Amino acid sequence: MLRTTRQRILSLRAPRGAPPPPPNPALEGAGVPDLLRLAWPMAVSMLSYSLMTFVDTLFVSALGPAALAGVGLAGVAAFTFLTFGIGFARGVKVATAQALGAGRSPLAYLGGGLVIALGLGGLVAGLSPWLSDLVSSLASSAESGVQAHDYLAIRLAGAAFALVFSVLREYRYGLGDSRLPMVAALAANAVNIALDYTFIVVLKWGVAGAAWATIAAQVIEVVVVGAFQVREGLGFRDLRLAHVRVLARLGVPSGAEFTVQVSSFALMTVLIAGMGDAQMAAHQIMIQTIHFAFLPIVAIAEAGSVLVSNVVGAGRDDAVGRVTRSTLLVTGVYALGAMILLPFLGGPLAFAFSATGPVAETLMAMLWVAAAFQLPDAGYTVVRAVLRGTGDVKVPAWLGILIAWCILPTTTWGLGYFLGWGAVAGWIAILLEVSMGLVILGERFRRGSWRPLAEASRADIRAADATAIA
Repeated sequence: MLRTTRQRILSLRAPRGAPPPPPNPALEGAGVPDLLRLAWPMAVSMLSYSLMTFVDTLFVSALGPAALAGVGLAGVAAFTFLTFGIGFARGVKVATAQALGAGRSPLAYLGGGLVIALGLGGLVAGLSPWLSDLVSSLASSAESGVQAHDYLAIRLAGAAFALVFSVLREYRYGLGDSRLPMVAALAANAVNIALDYTFIVVLKWGVAGAAWATIAAQVIEVVVVGAFQVREGLGFRDLRLAHVRVLARLGVPSGAEFTVQVSSFALMTVLIAGMGDAQMAAHQIMIQTIHFAFLPIVAIAEAGSVLVSNVVGAGRDDAVGRVTRSTLLVTGVYALGAMILLPFLGGPLAFAFSATGPVAETLMAMLWVAAAFQLPDAGYTVVRAVLRGTGDVKVPAWLGILIAWCILPTTTWGLGYFLGWGAVAGWIAILLEVSMGLVILGERFRRGSWRPLAEASRADIRAADATAIA
């Protein structure tokens, strides 16, 4: 499969002065089988990441509640500081898939994405001492603050590896190749587990050991995908300003939305951290658990986004509805299963994480709330991914930002502090956010507001390709 993909990309690299290739034909597939073929390696990759963070949490939990609370706060902060680059990389995927759908080479979009990832990674690493001090000051206790600082300072030093892999992964997804990133994720997971044990248990490095294990795993991911991609090309030679404009139009709104939404979740986490180590510990356990319900849905939705981008690039806007229905069907079935299972996990999770008393009680309540938002969250995730695949990114991004900031922090603060519901209030806020988002963006999709933006996106891809050929 990888050889076929490579040959296809090389065949689309038109020599200077050559006419642009014709658009891809009908793309009559893009149904459930195509969706599953693309989605299952994505799901395995994301579940592998979930297992990685789950194992990290298990190892850190043995260090005590303060370490678990500190790493929980720092882990959310580390992800928050990388979210713009990760969200921007989704624009690389959309541009790549639309270019392929139109029969054009997408390599330049990889080159542009890598340049931006390296720049952002260097910026975050340079700011890591200040950011670590800031986050540690938000912890609920001095001990958990020290743990958060030690973990975050190391994680942010390796920011470039995380962002470069995000671009490489999203580019491969845009090509329809989700298996190579899966292999990289599985290899990284194996390395992370081995190093967690070595650094935390054998060498007694504490939370710093968990951070170093994560960075080593990210390096492995870059090496595995990068070693293959170098043979195919990195796109720097093909990169033109027109390609950067396409990436900016697709990637900047996605990056901004992802950053602000995750920031609102991070603020929710800070509010929960102020409720005490027991509430924060339960919240951290719940975050690791919900990955197994949430990330496969994200994988399926992102696979749907790739297929939508393909058909839009090929001028087949009539197929967008079919892809969307297939994606909603598959995610709905998975979400229903998660909704049924989650309330029964309280006892096993409490045993696995040595959670007792208030931690176990709070965790049980969170599981019931999480079960309630599985179906609306699946729908909201799919609609956002599909709209992004059509090129409709700016308005959905602003709507998503508005919804997240109006609901997550305010509901957590009001219910958590004033009514004394603790960390459960944050998960009720998530239920309200995804339900409102599904209603608003679902109506935007139904009205067809994305159609003129899909046409504009096709025009941008054609213009960028013409610039590269000229």
